[in-house]
Amino acid sequence: MVRSRAAVALLCLFGGAGPAQAVSSLRFPIPTQLGEFEGETLDPEGAPLGPARVALAQDPEGRIVVEGLRGIAGHEMVRFTALLEPVDGGEALRLVRQRSQVLDPRGAVRVETAIDHEASQGTCTIEGRQETVELPADDRVANVTIDLLLAPIARGELDDIDFQALFCSVGARVLEVSARRTGRVVRPSEGTRAVEIEYEVRLPPILARLARPFLPRILFWIDPAVSGPSLAQQMPLFPKGPTILVVRRGIPPGLFLAE
Repeated sequence: MVRSRAAVALLCLFGGAGPAQAVSSLRFPIPTQLGEFEGETLDPEGAPLGPARVALAQDPEGRIVVEGLRGIAGHEMVRFTALLEPVDGGEALRLVRQRSQVLDPRGAVRVETAIDHEASQGTCTIEGRQETVELPADDRVANVTIDLLLAPIARGELDDIDFQALFCSVGARVLEVSARRTGRVVRPSEGTRAVEIEYEVRLPPILARLARPFLPRILFWIDPAVSGPSLAQQMPLFPKGPTILVVRRGIPPGLFLAE
């Protein structure tokens, strides 16, 4: 029996049938690109602010290690890491742990968000104050490796994805989030496409009506031909921080500026 493209995408995202496990239920595609990818952090008008880079590597156990940095030179920087392990006979990846840190201009950690999927715990540390929350039983938390998660949307295998994220700005809470195609496609070069995907926090209806006009727009531009780091992202540098645009080196940032 041959599975449909949509069925295969759902299996990759949420795993197949089997006994319940106290680990992440999300499934990520195997990256088709490994290595270090340099970029640049810019403001929403395209003015350069600082460095950006992300690296994907495979360790001796076949796990994928993600490390990255982005931020404003002389001001705040964000450092992030994630570890994913192969599952489903090596056809997909599952998150083991994730961590992001907001660094002050001296390099000291101001805020740390740590997620241990095997221990089913999320921890927020703000200025030395720590708060821990238990992850949901249907752990679908993805804070760091969103690029890989969105690949099936960029390829047209799924219209949207519902998952979760740990937010420390609201007191260590796991909130539902979603991502969907906007319909816009950017063409960085001949034969290359970048599908625009919007990320949204799912707020209660009354709160959404009040807060939506004030929330920053979070966008990813994903090349559907590869599974790896996004070509560009627009997001707050950190919760309640300035909105930034991160663009892969060699791609004109003007392609991704607000229309």
